[in-house]
Amino acid sequence: MNMSSAGALVRAAEPIPAGSAVYIESKPLRLMANAIVRHCTERKSRFLIGMEFRGSLIRSY
Repeated sequence: MNMSSAGALVRAAEPIPAGSAVYIESKPLRLMANAIVRHCTERKSRFLIGMEFRGSLIRSY
């Protein structure tokens, strides 16, 4: 849904618990990063998941 240099907000079909370590990759933006889930909120049968990046975004090829 949105992304900055500090984190991202994504919409998912399944919840991911807060505190989980995740890997995120945006193929259209050609970026990837490791992140920590900060919150997971249910909205209309989907989940909004807020993530904080751990370190810098990395360019993928």
